[in-house]
Amino acid sequence: MSKINNYVKTEKGVINLEYELVCNLIKLRKENGLTQRRLAELADVDQPSVARIESGKHVPSLKMLIKFLTVMGYRIEFVKEK
Repeated sequence: MSKINNYVKTEKGVINLEYELVCNLIKLRKENGLTQRRLAELADVDQPSVARIESGKHVPSLKMLIKFLTVMGYRIEFVKEK
């Protein structure tokens, strides 16, 4: 496979992973009965930041993602793909 095709394949994988991450974050927020505003308060960020992340306009930093997950009682875990 050419370098360009490898790059496109990698970029698509990253975009899919980012989308999945945001979908899971929204799902967890809703399952925990939190509004964007309340999640922002708990994570000590502003509500527009949560909205930008959930709309896909911004990718959260690892630090911010950990904050969100921690205040909802979750953690990041690494799982080997099959």
